[in-house]
This record gives sequence, C-alpha cells and structure tokens, in this order.
Amino acid sequence: MLEIIKILFTLVGTFIGAGFISGKEIYLFFFQYGLNGLIGIIFSSIFIGFILYKTIIISKKNNIKNYNIFFNKIIKNEIIKKIVNIYLLLSFCVMVSGFCSFINQEFEIKKYIVYFFILIIIIIVLRNNYNTIIKINNILIPIIIVFILYFFKLIFFKNNNLINFNNITNKGFVLPAILYANYNLISLIPISIINSKKIKNTKIICILFSTIIIFLSTILFFILYKANNKILIMDFPIIRIIEQYGKFYKIFYGLILGMAIITTALSVEYSYVQGNNRKLVYSIIFSFIATYFNFSKLIEVLYPIFGICGFWQCIYILKKKIK
Repeated sequence: MLEIIKILFTLVGTFIGAGFISGKEIYLFFFQYGLNGLIGIIFSSIFIGFILYKTIIISKKNNIKNYNIFFNKIIKNEIIKKIVNIYLLLSFCVMVSGFCSFINQEFEIKKYIVYFFILIIIIIVLRNNYNTIIKINNILIPIIIVFILYFFKLIFFKNNNLINFNNITNKGFVLPAILYANYNLISLIPISIINSKKIKNTKIICILFSTIIIFLSTILFFILYKANNKILIMDFPIIRIIEQYGKFYKIFYGLILGMAIITTALSVEYSYVQGNNRKLVYSIIFSFIATYFNFSKLIEVLYPIFGICGFWQCIYILKKKIK
C-alpha cells in the first residue's frame, strides 16, 4: 500500500503545476465552456488514466526501463520523439516562468533572482537519484491536497454569491478536453515508465490517479465561480480570488503554488535531462529566456499545440495490443 501511495503522489506531482494550481488551465480548457466543462474534466482524467494504464502494462511486459527504450520499441517515430523532448524542455520553462512571474508579481522580487533560486534547488535535486524526487512528492502532494480542500471550504461555503455563466459558451468542450489530456500525457508517460517496475497493481494506481485529478480539478472549477470576468483572464485567478479573504490566505496559497511548481518542474526536468549535461544546459538557457515572456500567453499558445502533438503519441499507445 505504501508503494502505491508513493507512485501515486509522484504521478500527481508531475501533473499539477503552475497552470493547474493557479486555475489558469482549468479556466482555459474547462471553465469557459460552462458546466459542460465538468464533463470535459471527467473525460480528460479518465482518458489520461487509461493511457497511463496501457503505458505501464506495455513497459512491464517488454521490460522497458526508460522513455528512450519505450519510444524505440513502441512508437519508432523520430519526429514524435523530438517533439516530446521539445515539450519537456518547454514545459519546464513554463513552470519556471510561472514561478518567477508569481513571486515578482506578489513580492516585487526581480525575476532573475527568483530564477536562480529555483534553478539551484532543481540542480541540487537532479544531482541525487530519482528517489529524492519521490520523497519530495510524498511530502508536498498530501500538503497541497489538504490546503486545496481547506480553501475550497473557506471560499465556496462562506457565501452564496456565485457568478453565472453569462457570455460563456457551452459548446466545443470536447476538443479542449482531448488537448488537455494529451499535452499532460507527454510529461506523465516518461514518469510512469520510470516507475513501471515498482507498480504491482497498475489498475488501482491509474484509477486512484484519475479520481484525484477529477476531484482537484472540480474543486478548482467551482472556486472559479467566485471570480468575475476580469479576474478570470488574469495569470493567477485562484490567487486573486483567495486574496479577497485576507493577505494571510493569499500567502498560504502562494506557498501551495510554489510547491506545485517545484514538484512538476523536478519530474519534467528529470524526464528530459536523464543525466545528459547538454540537455541540462539547454534547460538553463531556455528557462531563463522564458522568464521574460507572459506566463498566460505561454500556456495559451504552447499547451494546445503540444496537445495536438501528444495526440499522435497516444495513438501509437492505443494501437499497441496488450497480450
């Protein structure tokens, strides 16, 4: 049971990041499509769980230990491999950009100072083995879940003044849900392969993972009810909602945001670098450049594009028969 929890929290830690905890992803891919967005959350989470299930089973049966071996045996398409590597690099850049933007916005600390702070943490962790990342996720993810539940209770039940869905479309939620699932799978698949040998009950892991993602996504979805249209289009809508209840709560949730970014950045960077110093240098250069780009724009532009790219990777996995 303990091993299940460790792997589960590692997958969840890879999934949730700056875009998720800030509420920006939930708004862009689900909330703006009205209550039908809840169907999108459920569909997307179940699809992710199913792809992870097939990936882990395939990896175990073929004795696959890392993404490169998985790719060479299952996908065998160099273009997709390059796209995945680019995504992992850019995903790390988005995490770093989100962290720097948030700290700069809330505490007026220069972005380059924040950048070097988070970079030092990541390099120190990467110098250790993968178990360090698992330990960090096992500490931080339960804390993040408890805090999100607390803020949901604080915000959603404090008053009944909910906004309605005027001027929000109820159409077109299926495609965003598919894109959301596929771009997240680009980073989740390498991590699930690395952990596949440790997973004894694949079905339980994947069901629990999908359930947690549905649960957390739905909570953030309903917290967004408390925002007006001006707040919803901001970089960190959940933070803007929470700060209305006091500075203490805003700082508290800011800690959650920071922890979520670190857990995702560590997992993504480990999947991308895997001991390759040249890739580490690329990460340092491009993540620094990313700090000078608008966080929301990076999510709006990059994530749908990589959702399309990730779709082709999933097609190969879906076509692979499990004997």
